Amino acid sequence: MSMDKKTRFMAAMDNKPVDRVPGFFFHHFPEDRFMGEKGIQSHLDMHKLVDNDAIKIMADAFSMSIQDEFAAIQKASDWRKHRPFGRNHNWVQQQVDFCKRINDAIKYECCSFYTVFNPFSLVRANATNKKVHAHMAEDREAVLGAMKNLGEDIAVVSERVISEAGCTGVFLSIQSRNRFITDQMGTFKNPNIDHDTVKGCYTVEDYKEMITPLDMIVLEHANKFSDYNILHCCSWCGDPSTLEVWQNYPAKVINYSVTAENMDLMQGKKFFGGRCIFGGFDSRPEGILQSGSEEEIKAFTKELLEKTDKTGFIAGSDCVFNRDMDPQRFVYVFEVLKNS
Repeated sequence: MSMDKKTRFMAAMDNKPVDRVPGFFFHHFPEDRFMGEKGIQSHLDMHKLVDNDAIKIMADAFSMSIQDEFAAIQKASDWRKHRPFGRNHNWVQQQVDFCKRINDAIKYECCSFYTVFNPFSLVRANATNKKVHAHMAEDREAVLGAMKNLGEDIAVVSERVISEAGCTGVFLSIQSRNRFITDQMGTFKNPNIDHDTVKGCYTVEDYKEMITPLDMIVLEHANKFSDYNILHCCSWCGDPSTLEVWQNYPAKVINYSVTAENMDLMQGKKFFGGRCIFGGFDSRPEGILQSGSEEEIKAFTKELLEKTDKTGFIAGSDCVFNRDMDPQRFVYVFEVLKNS
């Protein structure tokens, strides 16, 4: 029996039988088309073209919009002055309104997920890696306190986009960019580390002690409002992450890079305790979706389906595709999925 998009996607997330494997693809929008009305229309245009089984609402317009909040921080002790924005702050309300406009426009015909970043990633993006890691070495608790405050704001955004804007859940991006986890001495213990490179800054134990509690502020709060949240284990630019840190994070669906982690989807399903796995398509320029022909993309999709259980699997992006991605290439995948 044929399923509608929402029924199909939620069944896949629940590890229940589906009529076919659902697909879920997305890319960053051009800088002149990701904010305001143009940003809303970009989401709608792509959704209509690709006929996605779900829609991922991008946070590009908001994730880098709080740089001014951190610009005044010049020394490590300045982090102690940072306070939460609060649930009615403009930064929060704009995200809720943006999501509601998109969900209203698609008439809630499918699941939707709003992109949120963990506090560590969002602070590093807005305050710069160099500043964050250098100040962590000087006054770890001050920086972590500010991250906790921002985590509370991200948690509120997650709550409100679900409860007020109609999102099914959030797409929580957890990043390990430049593989800052290592077996070596952590940066906050070693002020002489190269803070521009920030390769290998923290041990697994450091991450679990410092960053996991911040991640849980967001994820556990989102779980109070939806059972359908997605954890994206980001392998930025193809850099491997340290998946064991996130192995037991309480998310319904896990998204990771098959290629970067050298772990196929069935191995990933076992690694993450049998939960629904989402991905399979390399988002880098050399990946099949950007470098292959229509015939090669379709052949790859068929092979992927043959290697993967139909239950508890969502075919999609290992990571977000770049702004110059041609969404017509996603259509080739769906032509196979719809005939499988």
